Amino acid sequence: MTRTLILGGGLTGLVTAERLQAEGHQAVVLEKEATPGGACRTEERGPYHFDYTGHLLHVARDETREYLDQLGVWSGLIEHDRRAAIHLGGAITPYPIQIHTWGLPPEIRRDCLLGFIEAWAAQRPEPANFSQWVLDRFGEGLGRHFFFPYNEKLFRARSEELSLDWVGRYVPKPDLKEVVDGALGLHDQAVGYNARFRYPIEGGIRRLADAVAEKVSNLRLETEVVA
Repeated sequence: MTRTLILGGGLTGLVTAERLQAEGHQAVVLEKEATPGGACRTEERGPYHFDYTGHLLHVARDETREYLDQLGVWSGLIEHDRRAAIHLGGAITPYPIQIHTWGLPPEIRRDCLLGFIEAWAAQRPEPANFSQWVLDRFGEGLGRHFFFPYNEKLFRARSEELSLDWVGRYVPKPDLKEVVDGALGLHDQAVGYNARFRYPIEGGIRRLADAVAEKVSNLRLETEVVA
């Protein structure tokens, strides 16, 4: 039997402790906040629930579904179709933007379409960071109007500082026809890894963290570690 100290009661720390316990080991989780979950928490304001960040469940593996079922969470998840839009240039157009520029002002739509065509026709070296990857795959227009400001706000880092190990699954990469169709309003297919997802019926995404926390026997909240 091993004894493990886990710093942080986010979802990773909680699941690690729960799995160690299930295998007969001891684990102590120290969490500085008053509630567990880390970024997987939900604040209540009257009848409304606000998640700390976007959490959409895509359960592709049987073992994940089985684990959620063991936690008593699976039956409380319902499947949704994504209904997301982008507000840009005083207009609203469906997400993802690269195949839905039809709803944008003409000058922005022109920038995005011409930039994509130029990038599509160019021969460039292998990109070293997210900024170069966007310019190579989508062009300057889509980068300047959407990809750079959106992702820099999301990750709180400059696009040149972002690596590429996450883009393969999470950023849809349409071909030229799909982009042109999207500029003309001819594309109506839901694309991307999160076109459909599961989410708790009630309680917000913290329902997931709370379910794991209930099984962790030694979780110490409001306990900050100072080096």
